[in-house]
Amino acid sequence: HVVILTDRIGVALEAIASGDTGTVTLTGVFDLPAATGSGNDLTVGEKVYWDATNSVITPTATDNTFAGYAVAAKAAAGTTARVRIG
Repeated sequence: HVVILTDRIGVALEAIASGDTGTVTLTGVFDLPAATGSGNDLTVGEKVYWDATNSVITPTATDNTFAGYAVAAKAAAGTTARVRIG
């Protein structure tokens, strides 16, 4: 699960109930749910962002939290993005 940490994201390494503390990593490569449709294709090395409203990775910076960089290309119809966080 993605955890927003002010201006970046982390990935929880265990189930963490809302308001509790737990183990979160700030680095690594993860397959995360991704936005689909026109304009949501990704290229290797592209900055990507976490859209907390829809719980997906997107190339759109506006109103979203910096997540990291795409480490694999993703077609607009792709539902998963491989992202290097940190």
